[in-house]
Amino acid sequence: MKNPFSKLESWLQNIALEVKIKNLLQASKNHIKRYYRSYHIPFLYHWIITWLGYWLLCL
Repeated sequence: MKNPFSKLESWLQNIALEVKIKNLLQASKNHIKRYYRSYHIPFLYHWIITWLGYWLLCL
C-alpha cells in the first residue's frame, strides 16, 4: 500500500533542499566578503602607501 504522506514528504524534502542550498550560497558569499575585507583591502592600502613612499623618496 502506498504511503498517503509520500507527496507531503517529497514536498518537505524539496523545501529542505532549497533552504540548504540558499544557506550554502549565503555562507559562501559571507566567506568571500570576509576574505576580501581581511586580505585584499589592507594589501591594496599597503601597496599604495609603499609606492607613494617610494616615489616621494625619488623626488
